[in-house]
Amino acid sequence: MPIHIDAYSDGHLSEYSYTESYDTVDELLKRFTLDYVPKYSLKLRDRKGSLITGVDFSCNSRGNDRVLSFVIKPASAEKWWRRVRVTHTGNISLRSRKLTWWVFALDLQGEVNPITRAKDVSFRVATAWDVTGGRYQNKKKLKVTDGIEGRVHWSINYDLPELSGHFRSNDVDTVNDMNASLGYAHAEISRVELAVWPRNLSIPKTMWKRDVLEGSSNLDEKSESVEEENIFSMKKFFKKLV
Repeated sequence: MPIHIDAYSDGHLSEYSYTESYDTVDELLKRFTLDYVPKYSLKLRDRKGSLITGVDFSCNSRGNDRVLSFVIKPASAEKWWRRVRVTHTGNISLRSRKLTWWVFALDLQGEVNPITRAKDVSFRVATAWDVTGGRYQNKKKLKVTDGIEGRVHWSINYDLPELSGHFRSNDVDTVNDMNASLGYAHAEISRVELAVWPRNLSIPKTMWKRDVLEGSSNLDEKSESVEEENIFSMKKFFKKLV
């Protein structure tokens, strides 16, 4: 049922009207949604001097649209460039870091494909706080163990609730106009990543030592049993000869 309110003040009719109405609860809930159709990525990383190199494998939630790429990144955050990526399809891209000036930020990205001879240059200008047009995006990092880190990229498009109006009266009647907007919020989880640094993976030394010692003791026991069996078989052989 649409929202509409009638009220009386000093015996006169007062009307409250809203610019937005919702016939069902479902229509109201459609203004607040969460989309979870992420792109999954497995990232292998290694550091060599001042560079970070790695291999990325990514696919969408349905398991298709697979992309394999080689990545080079600077180890220092002070460099102006952020990443060089070469995909298995021959696409080469160079992306800059966020270049800030005063309250503005500039992102640059250039792409070229020698196979298809395609070229593309894109840019994005925003505020230094990266909050523009009712949109906010960020990523959450979660350390699984030494050398393994999970990352979730998410964003939200929103419009905050708003209420405005005015009150007018005369000797005849009183009119109260009110405009209300509930706003909206659409959240999205766009990417789920697992970053692995093989050289930083750590296996508890106590477990390693225990496994090694148990393995060596088992080998010693097996070798001793084999020697005993050989000696026993040799004794039986010589008895038969005698």
